[in-house]
Amino acid sequence: MQAAMKRVENGESARSVAADLCLSHVTLCRRVKNQQYDIQMPATNRKLSNETEAYICDWIVAEEASGHAPTSRQIRAFVRLLLQQQGRPTDIGDRWLRGFRKRHEEVIKAKKNRLIPYKKVLRNRKDEIEAHFDRLGVVITARGITPANIWNMDEHGLQEGFQRNSQVSGSPLLPSQQRPRNCSSAWVTILECINAEGRRLTPAPIFTGSNVNTNWVPGNLPPWLWSASDSGFSNGSMLASWFEQVFLRETRPNCGSDWRLLIMDNHPSHENVLLQQMAFDHKAQFFFLPPDTSHELQPLDVGVFGPLKTLYSNYIEDQAIYDISAPGAKRLFVEAYINASSQAFEAHKVRNSFRFAGIHPFDPSKVWERIKPISVHEAPSTPQARQIEASTGIY
Repeated sequence: MQAAMKRVENGESARSVAADLCLSHVTLCRRVKNQQYDIQMPATNRKLSNETEAYICDWIVAEEASGHAPTSRQIRAFVRLLLQQQGRPTDIGDRWLRGFRKRHEEVIKAKKNRLIPYKKVLRNRKDEIEAHFDRLGVVITARGITPANIWNMDEHGLQEGFQRNSQVSGSPLLPSQQRPRNCSSAWVTILECINAEGRRLTPAPIFTGSNVNTNWVPGNLPPWLWSASDSGFSNGSMLASWFEQVFLRETRPNCGSDWRLLIMDNHPSHENVLLQQMAFDHKAQFFFLPPDTSHELQPLDVGVFGPLKTLYSNYIEDQAIYDISAPGAKRLFVEAYINASSQAFEAHKVRNSFRFAGIHPFDPSKVWERIKPISVHEAPSTPQARQIEASTGIY
């Protein structure tokens, strides 16, 4: 179509060009007229300039590549944010989005976002994972992203006195052994981020409470991004603060044109328009994992968080402190987490987590090697389907 439009602009007949390239004559004429209209129409007569609309198109395509194609509501929110930053009125007409799509129909179009039952998503997990690696390979190749710029961020939670049941040895006359449990049960959420070369960014612990008390922590407190919330969980504003203060500063590439890839799960707090715009402006490509696959596809879940919780629990158990005040519990948590994370986030372990997740080196077969066979309840319904699935050895 672009080649046909250029030939028409150079003086050739639209009908002959359309016949030569097997295109619709009507569509070609309309495209040529629309292009001339856009060129002749001053940008001040439209809500946004041509450059800004091209920027929005690029953002929409990038969001779809990340696994979260934006809805009409999200596009409107993104446009209002741009208008607000430009100091202009943020009102958008009801027909603006329709006209925007028509002006850029060669780049974007409206499509259905089909809802399917959650059980069907699980049943088609093999297809979801294959599609995930297809998208991931395209993004890495198209953006030219190096291993140093491939990052994985996730948040995990711990109880301040987290302990696990364990196995002990003793007399066969007694069925089990009882031991006291730490009474501290406040929840702490920690944001962690690693890359394919073994780097770890500054963690961001979030305590349960209204603020962080400096008396809670020991004197050798590391310069982490400490914060607190009433629930002990993160939210959109906390994630945006971490992204701006930690990720963008500590992952700045040597070449300003290099893109960074940030792999995340589908937590709702990650779908923040301000965060998405900040990332796109700084050439940071978000990439969302399919639902219910983070324990198989996310490096932090695959090779870091499990050993980290074991090390943390062992440290709490070794302290043998069961009745402890709130400030003491906070200090114990900080000491335990510093010691446990220093071992769990060793560079070679972080690199192995990306390898086992099939990300770097790019090898999806590493994931299939770890996935367990499908259960009897989720087996294919027809004999032919069962025979095909059994022959593949995969779900």
